[in-house]
Amino acid sequence: MTKVAVYCRLSDEDRGKHNSFEDSESIQNQKSMLVSYATEKGWDIYKIYSDEDYSGADRNRPEFNKLLEDAERRKFDIVLCKTQSRFSRDMEVVEKYIHNLFPQWNIRFISLVDNADTEVKGNKKARQINGLINEWFLEDLSDNIRATLKHKKEKGEFTGAFAPYGYKKSPQNKNLLIIDPPAAQVVKEIFERFANGESYAKIAAALNTRAEPNPLHYKWENGFKLHCPHHNAMCHLWSRDTIRKMVRNEVYIGTLVQGTVQNISYKNSKKRLVEKENWIKVENAHEAIIDSEVWARVKSKLKSRARCQKYDGTVHIFSQKVFCAECGNIFHKNITNGYQYLRCKTIGMDKSFCSNRRRMRLDELARIILAEFNKLIKKYKNDTYLKSSVKLYTDAKSKLRKLQSEIDSLNMQIKRKEGYFKKLYEDKLGGIITDEEFLSLKDGFQKDMSDLEKRISYLNSKKDGYEKNRDCMDIQSLIEQYDKSDSLTRPVIDEFIEKIKIGAVDEKTNTRKVEIMWTF
Repeated sequence: MTKVAVYCRLSDEDRGKHNSFEDSESIQNQKSMLVSYATEKGWDIYKIYSDEDYSGADRNRPEFNKLLEDAERRKFDIVLCKTQSRFSRDMEVVEKYIHNLFPQWNIRFISLVDNADTEVKGNKKARQINGLINEWFLEDLSDNIRATLKHKKEKGEFTGAFAPYGYKKSPQNKNLLIIDPPAAQVVKEIFERFANGESYAKIAAALNTRAEPNPLHYKWENGFKLHCPHHNAMCHLWSRDTIRKMVRNEVYIGTLVQGTVQNISYKNSKKRLVEKENWIKVENAHEAIIDSEVWARVKSKLKSRARCQKYDGTVHIFSQKVFCAECGNIFHKNITNGYQYLRCKTIGMDKSFCSNRRRMRLDELARIILAEFNKLIKKYKNDTYLKSSVKLYTDAKSKLRKLQSEIDSLNMQIKRKEGYFKKLYEDKLGGIITDEEFLSLKDGFQKDMSDLEKRISYLNSKKDGYEKNRDCMDIQSLIEQYDKSDSLTRPVIDEFIEKIKIGAVDEKTNTRKVEIMWTF
């Protein structure tokens, strides 16, 4: 029997449920419609996947990603949605899965309302136009949301998802911060300790010793569902970095500083820093936890620390590369009697969380890594297959450049045509052209796009044949560049090493395991 996977989604703005534990009315309606349709067709429901409060542009939807994993394993035959936009509003995702991977996996995609069906010939262009319209919707929505949030920030309204530790959102106004008494007491203690001369590490250790919940754990205890990006031990511990950030945060004197970062685009959730002069800063936006006298003492201590720390801006060559094999935390550097050591960061916060307590000299680690690196170079230098592959790649270089040039030109034509079609769509919405005129012009657009995409597909298939030896070429060039190295440099480490794991010392043999994860 044909197995069907039902996928439902709604965004936060169209939710209509009474509480956070029940399905919204929209989700219930989607499920009912799709299950009824599958039953009428005589299909077997494999599973219902449902994501709530997620945008159609979000690629990190939990159930969506489970659906894709199950699709790759061929666990069902059909993906069924209410509309294509419920599956995704991102044109790249539509192309990748609906038009490429699903057919490869022998999976049919159907959306009921907009009649998208990958089994129907000639339906592809309609699906692509749906994708373009969905993408334009996201672009306009993103601009509107960004403008609204900027206006709120300028008025001194808090727009973050979660209140800073020590505060909570007012039940009457989610854009107003009010003091959270239990956490605020800890904030006051941290500021007093620092103002009295205690170090970040000492304050963190004191809080960990008495098992004071750190900001993340405190939110968990209060019902917030946040993801911890670190190893489990790190999720529960106060760190010197947490303390350092807190004593610098003006939110605790009633000042809101927002707009310090922004998303790269509506399709990319990665953040980029905003120039400081463009930050939005509003004083007296909410009640302060720290009074002006304590804040002045803290600022004085921070200035004093800045004068005392003789940091020249350099980092050790293994910075952000060395991790503890026992707890997963990063190894950081300290200096004793002129020697540089690396030690698990967890040990400095709470020794009970990790057994990897002994330090390792930086120069000792460098000797180990250099020896292993030279073994690696020797191995690849004698690889005859690698050498022959490089010759093939070199012969194909000029052909690759020509192919890529034509592909780039065709992609530019597609972009121009998409812009032209968007203008047609806007003209239709504005009543400048009729629906009939729009549909007539759309047919020509679909044919042109189809011809361009066929040509690009043909060129890409030729290009793939020439590129099969690219990795070998890259490795060979690196080998020639770093052959017979007598010392390690940061560029060498970045090129060749993904991660280094250091294990605990075996007390019987007084040795420890060092595992190197290469980049290829």
